[in-house]
Amino acid sequence: MPATDPHAHLAGSQARTLAYAFDLCASALGLFPASYVAYLNESPHTPGVTEFAVLFLAYHAYFLGLREGVTPGKRVMNLAVLSRHGQALGPVQGLWRAVLLSLPWLLIAAGDHPALQQGMSLTIWAGLPTAGTAWLLLDLVLIDSLRDRRSLTDRLAATLVVRLPPPEPHRAPAIPMYSARDAEFGDPPRRPPER
Repeated sequence: MPATDPHAHLAGSQARTLAYAFDLCASALGLFPASYVAYLNESPHTPGVTEFAVLFLAYHAYFLGLREGVTPGKRVMNLAVLSRHGQALGPVQGLWRAVLLSLPWLLIAAGDHPALQQGMSLTIWAGLPTAGTAWLLLDLVLIDSLRDRRSLTDRLAATLVVRLPPPEPHRAPAIPMYSARDAEFGDPPRRPPER
């Protein structure tokens, strides 16, 4: 990205939503092998929201923490995640953002686990999936309605999602890039002596 203010290139909600949907589908592909293994082992437990949330966390931890803030969905939509100050994400900040992106899905999954109810009131336990859904919706609303286009996840992770400039096409030269004096063509031809 050129050395300009990253706030001038903030990504819109449509591009971000499409990139998020692409990443959701890509991380959900990991459920197919897990389901097949459960089927082969005749397990009564089939992968669900909890396993999806863990796959989603691993997917984003890899791409945000180790691939400089560009997931496959963001690459397709020509977006990148930067720190709030416009620098590339470090591994710790990328991992923190991955945790925050997965947290709503983990909250939604918490409703499927009665064991989590131990030690908390029924009202709180039953409200966890609602809190996860509210977080996802709040992220969408904040991206669309605020001038700085930062979601709750962006604010907590201190990140920005920006549009990348379009790639420059390779331009071939208009004339050949060689001459008769180039070494690869050998010694230049000599004129025959005049008679």
